[in-house]
Amino acid sequence: DIHPGKGKMEIKEEMKIIRYGFKNIFKSKRLTSLLFFNALFVGLIKILQNIRNTVLIEIGIEEQYFGVIFAVMGIITGIAARSQGQIHRKFRNRTLTFLSIPTAISCLIMGMVLLGNIKFEIKMWSILMAFAIQFAMKGPYYVLIKRYFNNFTTSEKRIKISTVNNLFENAIASSVIFMASYLLEKVSIQYTTVIIGCIATLGFVLLLDYMRQTVGLKPEEYSSKEIL
Repeated sequence: DIHPGKGKMEIKEEMKIIRYGFKNIFKSKRLTSLLFFNALFVGLIKILQNIRNTVLIEIGIEEQYFGVIFAVMGIITGIAARSQGQIHRKFRNRTLTFLSIPTAISCLIMGMVLLGNIKFEIKMWSILMAFAIQFAMKGPYYVLIKRYFNNFTTSEKRIKISTVNNLFENAIASSVIFMASYLLEKVSIQYTTVIIGCIATLGFVLLLDYMRQTVGLKPEEYSSKEIL
């Protein structure tokens, strides 16, 4: 469709729209829960992206193999993303649990493997398996989380929700990455990965427990404030 031009918009008008978007969205417990969950999940994904090369070097894999490893992981992401519909139909209101908990636990396993005094082959395949889990969960997540944000909304509201989500996601993810970088300066990669895995697992468990009452309900079970 061809839309007529809307002309230039002043920065003040943009800030006003964003301010009202935050005000209205945070009235919804469902959207607030999804905002915090998405920020935590994306923050964890960004941290894992930053430490994977270091983890591979730590276990003794040479740099020339990194391209092949991450190419295979990209294929895993694509295959998993195509299965997002099946994942949603199978797990329904447990979909976010299915995607987040394995990702967090895989980070914890990576740290424990790095700390363990085990053979190189076992360590390598354990790390690669953890990577595969992370990439497999990331693929369908980005598709499904947008679907959950857009539920019970109009096209006009979706623009505001997307704007607020992007701002909130980047702000929280940046803060989480900064804290992880600070932690990495103080302790080794092994302990950093274990600490991040423990914090992420605990955070997801607590957040998902709260979200049982706010996300995944039937339309008639939501109050009028939840339907934007």
